[in-house]
Amino acid sequence: MFWNEISISPVHNADGKLTHYIGIQKDVTPRILLEQHLHQTNLDMQTHIQQLNTLVYTDHLVGISNRRHFDEQFSSLFSSAQRTHSELSVLMIEIDHFRQFNERYGRPAGEECLRMVGDCIAKSFSRPSDCAARYAGEEFAVISLAVNLDGLRHHAQKLCDQVRALGIPNSGSPHGVVTISIGGVHRLLNRETTDAELIKLADQELLAAKRDGHNRVHIAG
Repeated sequence: MFWNEISISPVHNADGKLTHYIGIQKDVTPRILLEQHLHQTNLDMQTHIQQLNTLVYTDHLVGISNRRHFDEQFSSLFSSAQRTHSELSVLMIEIDHFRQFNERYGRPAGEECLRMVGDCIAKSFSRPSDCAARYAGEEFAVISLAVNLDGLRHHAQKLCDQVRALGIPNSGSPHGVVTISIGGVHRLLNRETTDAELIKLADQELLAAKRDGHNRVHIAG
């Protein structure tokens, strides 16, 4: 079996009548095999690049986006929202009493807690216009487009309920299970707004939620 390339041309007599055809055939197996090899190499390279991107942008402990991916997505979405004068939401989320949890139950339990809570957050904000990431330690961050303030508060409260419903035991919590606190900001961006300002405001709201007793949502409009 081999690859065969055939070129067929019609031949006419002096009166313009078709009399016969001339065919030239050529064995092009080496060329076809080389093209197939290059195509497969290109597919392998694309797969390799995707795997590298996954390694670079994924938090290896929790399995969701890492701080680097969040910063890049935040910069991109912020610029887009500012350019189109659109609304942008930023949430800072922290596991309540996590240090005490680690001391009481040990690091393996703490890592499993981070994975379970991180997975819950990522599933809650899974739209293409969302980015949920592990920000630092027991803190997570979310950036989201096209969510109104009331809808965002409702969604954030629902996330609090979902994490509590995971039922991860925590005797150091007044609820007896692991909970989270959420601080956020929802703004219609203009040219004067800065990305650092949004992160700072979200952090301030998170601190307010923790001061008010944890396991709650504070989002400024």
